Amino acid sequence: MWNIGDESCIQQSMIYLRTLIFNISFVLLSLGIGLFCLPIIFLYKDKINYVPKTWTRGVLWMGKVIFRIDHKIIGVENISQQAAIYASKHQSAWDTLIFWQILPHPVFVLKKELLSIPVFGHYLRHVPHIAIDRKAGASALKKIIADTKEHLNAGHQVIIFPEGTRSRNGVNAKYQAGIAALYSSLSATVIPVALNSGKFWGRGAFSPKKAGKITLQFLPAMPEKMDKSTFLQELQNNIETTTNLLE
Repeated sequence: MWNIGDESCIQQSMIYLRTLIFNISFVLLSLGIGLFCLPIIFLYKDKINYVPKTWTRGVLWMGKVIFRIDHKIIGVENISQQAAIYASKHQSAWDTLIFWQILPHPVFVLKKELLSIPVFGHYLRHVPHIAIDRKAGASALKKIIADTKEHLNAGHQVIIFPEGTRSRNGVNAKYQAGIAALYSSLSATVIPVALNSGKFWGRGAFSPKKAGKITLQFLPAMPEKMDKSTFLQELQNNIETTTNLLE
């Protein structure tokens, strides 16, 4: 006799099967694009941005086909036409993919350990991004400020996740002081970004993913000339309040 428990077991099995298919496809896509596009690093360095844009488009497409995860972007009128810092909520790997499809030249502040990943790390060194050694203390912050200034001067869009790591959906993690240091030291435009990717796209490689529409919202730029503590508190309030309202 068929019962609810059997149906639930089948549903869970299908979720893990789709996750396995996605992970295998992810590895094959990453290796395929990484190896096929390797000559770009040496012959067409000015075209290297096409590699992560193509790769992220492929991963997002797989998420849509395998898990039926779609997305919508709101608040596009708040995207700066000039170089700016985007301070984004961080709930899943999806957050590191989507900015490549929205902004012309995103540069991520990321942990140095990612540079050691085969193929992937090789491209990170050449795109490039702002890699930080979190064990370096004050010198790490100085490097972030100097590198961010360089990228802003080049007209790039710098993406930073103020929480420092991925947080679970519904959890308000403490924001790190690095974003406040960038704001005060560089007098740069800081645009908050709220999102709810954690509802549908799990934090880990084998975390369950479920069908739905992720929402990402660009908020108005933070006011200028605030003191660092007020800025950090207002930034967190703006991002977290909006994130909690996203369906």
